[in-house]
Amino acid sequence: MKVLSGRYGYYQLLQKNANIRTHLVETHLFSQASLTMCLEKSNNLLIRPLVGPSCMQVRRFGIDEYEVEHKGEKIQCSDLPTLYQVIHENLIDKKQYVVQSFPLEEPIHQRSFYTLHRKTQFANWHVLHKTTSRQGNEIKRYDLFRQWNLMNVLLEIGETLGEAFPRCSTVVVEIVNSETDFLCIDTVVHYRNSKWSQFHSLGNKWFSRSFIPKTELCTKWTVEQFLHKMDDVILKPCIGQQGKGIVKIHVTTSRTYEVQYRNKKTIFQTFEELYRHLERTYLTKNDYLIQQFIHLRTVDQCPYDIRVITQLDRGKWLVTGMLIKVAAPEYFVTNRAQKLLTIDTLHDFSLDRSKKAIEKLCLKASKILEERTAPLGMIGFDVGMDANGKLWILEANYTPALSMFYGLGNNEMYENIHHFIRLKKSNEIE
Repeated sequence: MKVLSGRYGYYQLLQKNANIRTHLVETHLFSQASLTMCLEKSNNLLIRPLVGPSCMQVRRFGIDEYEVEHKGEKIQCSDLPTLYQVIHENLIDKKQYVVQSFPLEEPIHQRSFYTLHRKTQFANWHVLHKTTSRQGNEIKRYDLFRQWNLMNVLLEIGETLGEAFPRCSTVVVEIVNSETDFLCIDTVVHYRNSKWSQFHSLGNKWFSRSFIPKTELCTKWTVEQFLHKMDDVILKPCIGQQGKGIVKIHVTTSRTYEVQYRNKKTIFQTFEELYRHLERTYLTKNDYLIQQFIHLRTVDQCPYDIRVITQLDRGKWLVTGMLIKVAAPEYFVTNRAQKLLTIDTLHDFSLDRSKKAIEKLCLKASKILEERTAPLGMIGFDVGMDANGKLWILEANYTPALSMFYGLGNNEMYENIHHFIRLKKSNEIE
């Protein structure tokens, strides 16, 4: 029996479990009838797409006064038909949406995102991480039983979704705490191509942990905290390739915020202006991570990183390709490369000396990722080296672009990579 993915499918699965059901918010596919029904039960509603991070909040004041809040903007409505028209015509695109009753009338004390992760399809789930969005005040009274109950519910959510979606290795659950209860208001399933899932696969091994930049789920609170501690950070979509959607934020000496996308820069005077821009332009379109920005070594003042291809051959990982990607002028990511070089032609002594270390790092990381996301046959790593010569794993792609190796040098690496691709296919046929 096929299981529906997305928020409504997850809700249908989870509400079959009695322990989980008592902590779920009631969820329905959005329609005029479901909107009316939910408003009969609650003065606060959340409207979300089946898949994606966008969230709209509806509040009722009095008998027939409504407020819709979306992307920082508020619209007042004087009756139910107008409310539906505003939501349907002005705020909702062609996607399918769900509407959720939000029964907590008392103040919200804490809003948190819990990350559940399992090493393999058959391994146990663990609660690995908590990201707080800092909405409302922290709970003053620490209820040990409620914390125990929360952990049990989270693990049951992981087991339920993991059984229905075997290739899922990471689940993020959004929890709202009040003084007396906790509610699960959202669930996002991450597969192996998610950067958040990769981060936990690599970050939980002592060998690779120190080579991963500091990374968090992107919320208003985490953006504020990162920018308080660091002058440069990047935001990247959980799922994406070729540098699409990656944003750099720089805190200037005058404490303004410079946002760079590709080679375009925009200045914001306050943090609130900055976050409003991020929310409208990026965060309502994709789930994002915030990450420590690594100041890479440069060629003619343009940053570069190293693309490393590893391939699995008869149970053994091999490095079959390695090249340098030099970013275009005014770009901070190398996906828009102005040139591609071999390590030998760059004439960087630190890089020459680190070549073996880069190979060792990528081979170790390949084994770790294979254990957690099998089956894998090829991985493309982007490895950076900072000004101090420290190595960093910036990305790991399971379907890396190989065309960049074509025409490089005598084409030896390109042919080598495709040799192992053909070898793998012939082994599969046998």
